[in-house]
Amino acid sequence: TFNGVNNGYDIAVEMFEAMGGAGNIVALQGVLDNQAAITRFQGLEKALAEYPDIVLLEDQTAGWSATEAQAITETWLAEYGDEIQGIWAGNDNMALGAIEALRAEGKAGVVPTVGVDAIPDALTAIQAGEMLASVNPDPPYQGSVGLALGYYAATGQLDPSAFPTETRAAFHNAPLINADNVADFIGEVNCAVYEEASQLA
Repeated sequence: TFNGVNNGYDIAVEMFEAMGGAGNIVALQGVLDNQAAITRFQGLEKALAEYPDIVLLEDQTAGWSATEAQAITETWLAEYGDEIQGIWAGNDNMALGAIEALRAEGKAGVVPTVGVDAIPDALTAIQAGEMLASVNPDPPYQGSVGLALGYYAATGQLDPSAFPTETRAAFHNAPLINADNVADFIGEVNCAVYEEASQLA
């Protein structure tokens, strides 16, 4: 799996640097008892601790939903106006909802907005300059490696009980995607998935 803390931290730092290391942000969280939502927000908190001139005005859960995120962002824009200088979102759907609200105010691409998942619409938004960054947790990679491990366990080529607890989870770092490298991820076919799966034998 991929480290949620690192994901949340990496997009936060990208946004803070784009803001010049100072300013006010708002944050859209996922489902609050969800592990991905928890760890990604922990990553934001870690970044905030390193950037004392960045102020978190408010955070709310938008339940991973673009529609909810748009409504919340509209309310924030009405309340805070130009005080909002960055929007951190726990996934790309919420970031895209926030961008819809910003677009209605003529602020899409002006207020840096970040998310997680590298979904196609987010990559398009990054390419268009309306979204600053995302990270690519590569579900096909995760799924194929998981299936390969299950296959080798089922066929007796791997004994899961032989692994100590501390080696049963592996955290990988997801690459940050921004305007500099987004073209590399649009329409990407990740051949590394099949290469790594084949090496597990």
